Parts: sequence; C-alpha cells; structure tokens
Amino acid sequence: MIGTMYNVIWIDDEWEKMTSFVEECKELHDILLTPFKAQQQAMDELDRDLDKWDAVILDAKMFDKNENEVAKLTGLRKAIDHLNQIALQKRIPYFISTGQPDLMDNDIFKETFGHFYIKGRDDEKLIEDIKKAFRKAVRHQIRVFYQDALDALHEMDSEANSVVLDILEVMHKPGTNPKFDGEDKFNKLRQILEKI
Repeated sequence: MIGTMYNVIWIDDEWEKMTSFVEECKELHDILLTPFKAQQQAMDELDRDLDKWDAVILDAKMFDKNENEVAKLTGLRKAIDHLNQIALQKRIPYFISTGQPDLMDNDIFKETFGHFYIKGRDDEKLIEDIKKAFRKAVRHQIRVFYQDALDALHEMDSEANSVVLDILEVMHKPGTNPKFDGEDKFNKLRQILEKI
C-alpha cells in the first residue's frame, strides 16, 4: 500500500536544535514537519491552504508575531484559539510539546492547556498520537462528505455502514489503514449491494 505523507505545521522558536526529530518524522513516519518560529506566521500559512494541513505541533512558549519578541504563553493561547475558530471549516488536531522546565510539573499549565508532551522524553508517544489523530480526522471528514449515504446504510445495517466507511477511507487516504483487507471488504460490499 502506498504511504501518505502528512503535512504538519510545527511552531517552535528553537526547532533548528531538533533536526533529527524532523528527519525521523519524515523518513520513518511519513510526517512532513514545516517549522515556524511565530504563531502568526504559522496560522497565516494554515489559513492560506487549509486543506493541505493535517495537524499542528505547538511549543508552550513561542513568539506571537515575530522573532523580536519574548517567547511566552500568549502565542500558544492565540494559536489554540485560532484552531478552535476554524474547526467548523476543518478540524485540525493540535499537540503541545515543550521542553520548558518551569512548565513540566506546573499544575496550572496542565489544567489550562490539558495534556502535553515533554520534548526528547515523549517524542515517540507524540508521533504515535499524531498518527492516531490523522486516522480519526480522515474518518470524520469522510463521515461528513458521505453523511446521507452512510446514514441510510446505518439504518439498513450498521455493519454495512462500517464496511463502506473503511473502503472510502482507504480510497481517500491510502495508507491510513494498513490492516485494510480489500478482499474481505469488497466481498462484504458485494453482499451489501445484493441486499440493497
């Protein structure tokens, strides 16, 4: 099965120090990271071509508009607010990854921003969770695209709905479901068509 390259915006004022992470994502996981130092630049790029982007990785402390500022939490808050605003157009999953020692055990930060990853320590878990989010996002989009047909199938047979959704997912994004068994799914699709 052909792998799909996923495009991820990465906002981090010190991304140059983590080029091995960039390479690992690309070579081993088909995740193409496009780094930005300031949230405004990244969000402008996201808005320019929303369909291109699959996820966003956010540093906890980042520049807001440009590199002449002090990196702080304001940029993180603005980026999350922007991602929440565009969610009706496209839901873009985001992940917070920080190396800030003052935030790693900060309960207020955890309560405010939720789960986050520690740079270096949690990189593998971050990559794994990003890949899971891709699959969920693709499935969600397909449900929206084919809502009428899938609703009708669900009323007829809930398994039929699931089979067709699996097939559509692989058609739209090859490589998202490596365990896809075409022979089994297409045989079930034939049975669904006969039933209809």
